[in-house]
Amino acid sequence: MTLFISDLHLSAADPETDARFRAFVRGPARKCTQLYILGDLFHQWLGDSQLAGDEYALGIARDIRSLSASGCVVKMIVGNRDFMLGETFAKAAGVQVLEGPCVEIIGRTPVLLLHGDELCTDDVAYQRARRVLRHPLFKPGVSLLPFSARAAIARSLKRRSNDHKSRQPMAIMDVAECAVLAAFSRFETRIMIHGHTHRPGTHTHTVNGKTCTRHVLDDWQFGSGYSAFRDDEIAHYDWPI
Repeated sequence: MTLFISDLHLSAADPETDARFRAFVRGPARKCTQLYILGDLFHQWLGDSQLAGDEYALGIARDIRSLSASGCVVKMIVGNRDFMLGETFAKAAGVQVLEGPCVEIIGRTPVLLLHGDELCTDDVAYQRARRVLRHPLFKPGVSLLPFSARAAIARSLKRRSNDHKSRQPMAIMDVAECAVLAAFSRFETRIMIHGHTHRPGTHTHTVNGKTCTRHVLDDWQFGSGYSAFRDDEIAHYDWPI
């Protein structure tokens, strides 16, 4: 069985979500062969040097590594909150970081996996900022700055993001149908799983005369849902159950 989660936004300031995640790692995740974390594991990640002095982050890495050591293969795609995650964290947590969007064969089925923010193309300002933040030179350049400087940049970006969202219609911040159809066509899959929008649900789309299914994962600040792929079918569960 393969499980999928996203948008946990873990932080020491949110002990309730932290407790649910750690219980999930000890519970349902121990019964699966694979776990995919599709972005925004952390509410904020300022680079892998954060591990050196952040006991909370180290604790999360250790918990995930214990899951990996138990035999569960853990794979991650970074999100808009934790795109600075790198190989140091991956090694500490015992996970494989994938470059999203990507197609993984789950059972016998090709499934398109991504965080989901790249589908929100109607939000032009967000996509412009995303191109800057995901530029190949941004991460190594920012990583050279002192941690305090990176934290100040993150606070500034957060203020701008909150201001931007407060002025945007909700529909603009959801996925664009044309982007969804283009992704299905480009990767030639009929199943897509993503997070980011915080609007969990299952949607059907017609692409080149074929029915395709898009599964949107839970935001763990408002629930603890996960999806399970077994026997070539996807089911959604609330945790704890």
